Amino acid sequence: MDLSKDLPNRRKDSGSHGARVDMAASRLDSEEQTVSQLLQSLRKETQRAERLELEVLAARERYALGHDPPLEPK
Repeated sequence: MDLSKDLPNRRKDSGSHGARVDMAASRLDSEEQTVSQLLQSLRKETQRAERLELEVLAARERYALGHDPPLEPK
């Protein structure tokens, strides 16, 4: 019984399997990069929102203390 006759097909399948693994790894890397970019963007927007919130609070305090005149209606 010669079992080695199936080996060339197995090699071809393993090569195909290797290509699929490479594609999956590449896709995973791409997804990780996308997630990383989204997280960075979210951090920047969160920091921006925090700065704006601090500016609003400071403006409210100035207004409450009478340092800023009320806005004139247009």
